[in-house]
Amino acid sequence: RRVAFNRSLDAGRTWLPREIGLDDTAGSALHPFDPQIASDDRGSVYVVWLDDREGFVTWDYLALPDKDE
Repeated sequence: RRVAFNRSLDAGRTWLPREIGLDDTAGSALHPFDPQIASDDRGSVYVVWLDDREGFVTWDYLALPDKDE
């Protein structure tokens, strides 16, 4: 299981050269599932997912502010 994303700062004309994975750290114990993504009218992106790495389910999140923030 893997949660990953990519991002464009120019309305989709170009993208990051490589997707960013939430488990890209070597030896990561991340066990993500049920990811959800949302954005606001300023262009910020929010990703939430469930994670059971601690032996019980918790919510984790990542917030990516608009490039101008």
